[in-house]
Amino acid sequence: MKRWMSSVTLVLAFCLVGCSGKKEAPTGGGEKPAKEAAVAPTPTPDPNHVETTQFRFGRVLGPDGMVTGEGGPFAQGETLHTSFRVSRAPAGSVYKVVVTGIADGKQFYEEQKAPPANSGIMSFSLPDTRTWPVGDYRLEMVYVNGADRLRGTFDFRIVSPKK
Repeated sequence: MKRWMSSVTLVLAFCLVGCSGKKEAPTGGGEKPAKEAAVAPTPTPDPNHVETTQFRFGRVLGPDGMVTGEGGPFAQGETLHTSFRVSRAPAGSVYKVVVTGIADGKQFYEEQKAPPANSGIMSFSLPDTRTWPVGDYRLEMVYVNGADRLRGTFDFRIVSPKK
């Protein structure tokens, strides 16, 4: 009877530990780029409690500034967009977006700007990708305020255009 009770206690303890841990958001890593265009934030402690949510990446930028046409892969020559919502960013805050090749780490794009005061939605439009080689890329969204704080990443693929 004692052995049975010890086994049940041990199983319950494993269940509690497995179910109560921190939940980490995916960052799009892994061997293959994510097929879905929903970008998950990478939690980073922030003394100002700035929130960065609703990450999107895709082909279409809606009238409110949020990306609506999500999905990939993306063809060379397409203009791509990323957007996210910012809350509680103090005046003078800056966000930047950086795109690098996954295989070689070469930087293909970087832009930074201040979040808009009224909507809280930030969007960046990546330039014409005609000159980008076919391959896998990583987009990083960074909150810049004294020190860079990674807010999220998204891996995507550029393919040859359909003929």
